[in-house]
Amino acid sequence: PDPLLLACRRLEVSPSQTWMIGDGQYDVEAGHAAGMPTIWLHHGQPRRFAAEPDLVVRDLVELFEKLKRSEIVRV
Repeated sequence: PDPLLLACRRLEVSPSQTWMIGDGQYDVEAGHAAGMPTIWLHHGQPRRFAAEPDLVVRDLVELFEKLKRSEIVRV
């Protein structure tokens, strides 16, 4: 989680105010370890790891659509 935490410090935001978005096991695990909510892009593949993402989307297009509809909002 160190690179994620460094990015948050430099951007002066709390990890809980961000999202870790990735397409792999280590992305989800690093986000959890940093205290960030996670979004897993599955690209049509089954999840073969134990870490539970907070949100699952197929790809960046679906993520963008959810953002446009304000389905993903952090307070």
